[in-house]
Amino acid sequence: MDMLLYAILNKKIKNSGGAGGTAVYVHNCTINDDGNLIVTLSDGSIINAGQAKGNDGIDGFSPIANVVYADRKVTITITDKSGTTSAEITDIVTDYELESAKKQIYSDMAAKDNRLETKIDTNYNILSTALNRTTIYLNQETGNDDNDGLTVSAPMKTITSALDRYSFYSNIRLQLVAGTYDIGTMTAENKKIAIVGAGVASTTLIGRINVTSCCLTLSALTVTADSGTDPIVSVATGSHLYGYRVNFSSVNGAECLRISTASQCYLDGSVFVTDAETDTVIRSSGGAVTGLGYCTVPGVVHASTTGEIRMTSCTVKGTKAESGGVIFVNGVQV
Repeated sequence: MDMLLYAILNKKIKNSGGAGGTAVYVHNCTINDDGNLIVTLSDGSIINAGQAKGNDGIDGFSPIANVVYADRKVTITITDKSGTTSAEITDIVTDYELESAKKQIYSDMAAKDNRLETKIDTNYNILSTALNRTTIYLNQETGNDDNDGLTVSAPMKTITSALDRYSFYSNIRLQLVAGTYDIGTMTAENKKIAIVGAGVASTTLIGRINVTSCCLTLSALTVTADSGTDPIVSVATGSHLYGYRVNFSSVNGAECLRISTASQCYLDGSVFVTDAETDTVIRSSGGAVTGLGYCTVPGVVHASTTGEIRMTSCTVKGTKAESGGVIFVNGVQV
């Protein structure tokens, strides 16, 4: 019983025992439904002493909660005037497990970062190599297309396989040793390709070359075709062809060289071979051909559709200009 209640009761009881009076005493004490202490005195008066408190300091009205953790389970028990209610939380994760999981996540992320960094480095190396000039070595006799061709000691065998293997490379030099290489019909677009042989008398390409929007260099070799009448070398759509000491040999009257649609060709020291003097050897159709010197053309150079051909210090057997085409031989328009 708190001090306030004690003081009230003590005063009331003392005052009631005066001269000739009857003493008043505590008749009954109860706790009602609201948790209040109700004191009834012998004279019938009732005192509400407020909420009662126990030895632990908790009043008789507030709920009591109890939490127990065992076997990865938390049990919560709440007791109030209405009774006891319990609830369970299962599969509790411990601090140790949380720390272990965190470390594993960090480890996994670090491993993924390392793998990603490795992939980035690998792709960068591939792309940087692809963007820079790459030399592929070929040997028709001793080469093997299973080689990468990046060294003289491990050459590839065929030009077709080399171009297929390095199809995403934009700047390639094919370095050929002496020999005869069957190229079929070689096509390329949006690339820079140089094909360099060991000399016009010792290195021969058999087939046809068709390029679009390319920069093509042919040097120290002979290009010929064993059948058909299509142009042996055809460059189109803004392409550039540089021929330095490269020979062209025509079969069945096929054009050796056709330059079209805003493409340009520069020849230096090229010798052309054809079956007849009346065969068209070089045709410029909307393009431009410049003979820089020491070129021999035993057939006809043909300019049409605003094409232009300028041959300086060159030997040309015949010319034909039509449909806006113009031809200059040694500075003189013909």
